[in-house]
Amino acid sequence: NLMLRFLIKSPVIKYFCDKPEIRKVHSRPIPRIGGVTIISVFLLLIFFLAFFKDVTGISVSITKGIIQVLLLSSIIIFACGILDDTTFVTMRVRYKIVAELLIALITVYFFDVNFGEISFLGLFTFPLWISKLISVLWILGLINAFNMIDGVDGLAGSISIISILTLAAIAALGNLTSIVAVCFILAGVISGFL
Repeated sequence: NLMLRFLIKSPVIKYFCDKPEIRKVHSRPIPRIGGVTIISVFLLLIFFLAFFKDVTGISVSITKGIIQVLLLSSIIIFACGILDDTTFVTMRVRYKIVAELLIALITVYFFDVNFGEISFLGLFTFPLWISKLISVLWILGLINAFNMIDGVDGLAGSISIISILTLAAIAALGNLTSIVAVCFILAGVISGFL
């Protein structure tokens, strides 16, 4: 929250404002730099928790794989978001889709994050390549769904927190403490933004 307040009062904000138009609901310029604070603070806290366990006294271990996928995905999304939010660059939709597809493919194929075997009523199981294809499409769909609702104040953040806390509850049931920790950090960062 403090970082966001600092950025909004800084002179750089004039390059990251959404100007009012006929299709917009706001009547004055609105800053579009919230993603900078969310990603920066989120990654800072993840690194702090991962590498300074002795200082924090928290025994949650965030694996190297989780850090790698979060870092790579965050950097690509951050670069697209910052370019899209500036007043002097117009990022074409096809480039956004390519970046989103790159994130999905890296997450699913390089880091092996997918649905696993998908069974249909226990009668038959789809091959793993179908599961991976569905996982890629799922990630693309989620990125674009949140991008579409991002124009209304607080909507994307509120839905994100609900989704993240639901994921944290499911991970807690599976005793996946590192996922729970990542979810709580992200939910806290988004709360500060809201």
